[in-house]
Amino acid sequence: MRRIARAVHVWLGVVGGAFVCLMCLTGAVVALRPPLAEWMAPATASPRGCGRSIDWAKAEARIFDAAHEPINRMYAFGGDDPRLHVRLTTATPAVFDHVIYDTCANQVLGTIHLQWMDWLVDLHHNLWAGRTGRQVAGMFGLALLLSAGTGTIVWLSGRPDLRTAFLIQTSSSQRALRDWHRAVGLASMLVLGLEAYTGLWLCFPDAMRATLNAVVLVPKDARPPRPGRTDSVTARASLAVVMASAIAAVPDGRVREIRLPEDFGNVQIRMWRPGDFRSLGNNVVTVSNVTGRVIAVDLYAGKTRAQRYVQAMAGLHYAEWGGMAARWTYAVGGVATLLLFATGIMVWLRPGLAKARRIRAAA
Repeated sequence: MRRIARAVHVWLGVVGGAFVCLMCLTGAVVALRPPLAEWMAPATASPRGCGRSIDWAKAEARIFDAAHEPINRMYAFGGDDPRLHVRLTTATPAVFDHVIYDTCANQVLGTIHLQWMDWLVDLHHNLWAGRTGRQVAGMFGLALLLSAGTGTIVWLSGRPDLRTAFLIQTSSSQRALRDWHRAVGLASMLVLGLEAYTGLWLCFPDAMRATLNAVVLVPKDARPPRPGRTDSVTARASLAVVMASAIAAVPDGRVREIRLPEDFGNVQIRMWRPGDFRSLGNNVVTVSNVTGRVIAVDLYAGKTRAQRYVQAMAGLHYAEWGGMAARWTYAVGGVATLLLFATGIMVWLRPGLAKARRIRAAA
């Protein structure tokens, strides 16, 4: 088992290590996306807590007057911050304009340049190749999960001493490289394994749900059908009407995210309620973008344990739990893969290079 695990661990690292590093480094930036957006956003003079009652009609009108582009998504900053991060659809797919709206002053505060973040997010999610790219990214996640598992087997099968697990000896450069590889791998193994496993749920949801169904039955989430395009409808419901319906459906929820469709599809409003796992909230209200009426209300409180387990995957993957400590832990874990790849490649190449030097010296 040790020989097999070692061979799998080595060749996964050699063949796919560079791509896994790419996914982990971009994932480290994605994990810090909300605090980066909040840090880069224009400041406001409005006091915290004043934006609880939002005039959505004014918000929609002021944003369109300032940007002249349709709203794609709206995010609420943490706590009682009165600012909204508004993402606007552009002519370039997967690239958006970003503005900050003050819900207390009812005005656009300015723009933030996050196109580079959109570029990285699309690279991390889809490798710039849509659904096909997402499946390929899932394969890299599987490689990372197998690499973490086989590396652990190799370490455990060698009768390790926990007192020296993180000890780095500098008696020889080869030994130091192995010690660095082992110490960094053990320190980041849980984070990287968690990211890889939850990433598989996002890339292959049906297959992962099927594996869980083999152990415990997971009821499917009741999702409303996506409406088709129709030429008879020429107007959408206003944002004020949509939000009034959503807030009436979940009056004790705090709006955290609004997803507006590009056509006459459904609007999804994500709300946070006490007891939710995700910082963005686990409750989704679906509203018709044509009639402005509520189509479905998906509350976290009524979920089974199996359904909550499935819902936790996205929150765990995007570090929507544990506050800033979790986000920085994910970011450090993503950067650690670069050190793991570098030390692993050097450990793998060094014996061959040393042998080549001895041959040259003998010649």
